Amino acid sequence: MSDIEDVIDYEKLISEKNFNRIRGSLQQEGLREGVTSGRDKAFQKGFNQGFSEGFKAAYSLGYLNSLTTLEDVFFP
Repeated sequence: MSDIEDVIDYEKLISEKNFNRIRGSLQQEGLREGVTSGRDKAFQKGFNQGFSEGFKAAYSLGYLNSLTTLEDVFFP
């Protein structure tokens, strides 16, 4: 092989190594982002459900508390 062909082959080898390294790091980062996004969505869903149930329970208790307070005011 000539010197030029050796240089071209070497440059191709280096380019392929760099490409594979960059691709690997991008795949790892994409996986991390996907896992984080899925976890955040699951937490948000649980929070929304818990918040809704907690609000309903607190509203009901507040309503009952107000009724007992009114009973104390009007019927001492």
